[in-house]
Amino acid sequence: MAINPQYEEIGKGFVTQYYALFDDSTQRPSLVNLYNAELSFMTFEGQQIQGAAKILEKLQSLTFQNIKRVLTAVDSQPMFDGGVLINVLGRLQCDEDPPHAYSQTFETKRRIGMLDLPYEAEYRGQLTHLGYNEKDIVKEAFLRQEWNMGSARVLNMLQEANILTASEYILSLDTIELMQQIMNDLLETEYNLLAHIIRYAYQGAGHHNVQSHTLTNILKESFRALLSDLKETPNVIPRSYFHALQPYLLPAELKRVTDEHLQLLLVGCDTIDGLDEAIGKQAQWRDEMKTLRGTVLDCLLRELVHDKAHFIDVLKGFGKTCCPFSIKYALYLLHAMAQTVTLEQSEDKLLKNFLKELFRSVVEMESISEMKLLLLFAREISTANEAILGTYSSWYKQTIGEMTYSVRKHQFISTMEMLTALLPLEQDLEVLEVHSRIAISAPAKCNDYVLSYKQLCRAHIAQLKASGSTTIVLED
Repeated sequence: MAINPQYEEIGKGFVTQYYALFDDSTQRPSLVNLYNAELSFMTFEGQQIQGAAKILEKLQSLTFQNIKRVLTAVDSQPMFDGGVLINVLGRLQCDEDPPHAYSQTFETKRRIGMLDLPYEAEYRGQLTHLGYNEKDIVKEAFLRQEWNMGSARVLNMLQEANILTASEYILSLDTIELMQQIMNDLLETEYNLLAHIIRYAYQGAGHHNVQSHTLTNILKESFRALLSDLKETPNVIPRSYFHALQPYLLPAELKRVTDEHLQLLLVGCDTIDGLDEAIGKQAQWRDEMKTLRGTVLDCLLRELVHDKAHFIDVLKGFGKTCCPFSIKYALYLLHAMAQTVTLEQSEDKLLKNFLKELFRSVVEMESISEMKLLLLFAREISTANEAILGTYSSWYKQTIGEMTYSVRKHQFISTMEMLTALLPLEQDLEVLEVHSRIAISAPAKCNDYVLSYKQLCRAHIAQLKASGSTTIVLED
């Protein structure tokens, strides 16, 4: 098995997430999700502990509440089984104890289902020589067995030998809970089994096929549950299943999986962020998302926007239908997409045209919700990659500052009124400084709208500075 080329990112991401949970006494018990139920091993101050349950018992017995930690080095080494060996050096202080140097070693492993089975080659060879009756016997024997850590690998061999497919096996189960448990395993290993389920589910979905409908619902709930877990623990699984699935799926199937994930991430989540909240918290959200860099969740999200044109179409669809969606994750996805835009392939035009179309819709429909989206998207793109729009100041000058040359008088007035209405929501002083400083050319008898807006900007800036909650350094 080849080494994982992302071992450094995995190592840093794992250590960041592990200590974020460990150092918070209220979150410490959730570390159990990072351990295997039977095979994980931990040595703590000379005490050797095996299995997730025993490790959780140890973690819950720790009494210290406050931890101050300084990391000196995080050294990651790839291993040939796909895992990563991580060595951490640093200084540590627990509660009122004196600070001291410490070291800690982690070994992350792929799930046991990815490991070789004993006599696998011989077993695989024997399966190819079985007759119909013998295959039925093997199939019934496997169906009677309880699912365990090697079952996924065996099922893979049975599927390759045309004895039992993953879809048949899932549909043979008695309870939804058991189906979901096994689906969770397939999201982490033996991706060709997961691909078979996806293919069977989506191919029959349009023909009122009951089995396909059942599998579609199982897939949706499995994706939803894992996305929820990844939001809580961004490295809860060892790698992004989305990337691993690609060799096994047709383009249309991959697009369907992408759409399902985008819907679950942006619409099917428990909380939908409001546009008003987004205007005030965009910079804060961006800082929060930086902590996800290099995690499995980050890799998955970036893969969802690999088809840039399709993702832009998804955003347009949300805007047209006025469907509430998670602005926070939409901005994260847009940021990730903008970072990978290459000017050589004219991908920047895709985003430029997207914002131009959105601006035309704003002035023609006089839609304040679309105005909020326009400002949010422009700020995110310019922050992610200045090669696309330039700085936010440049975009604002070209789009708002010179809009008088492309809009009618009543549209100009309406746009200025919308900008004014949004002022109380703005909390970013750098953005407000741009709005107060950039000149806005006005049609005849419309200068009062601009002057009033500028005065309100400066008053709001003064109010925010007086609160003492924010300090900034402005560019010259």
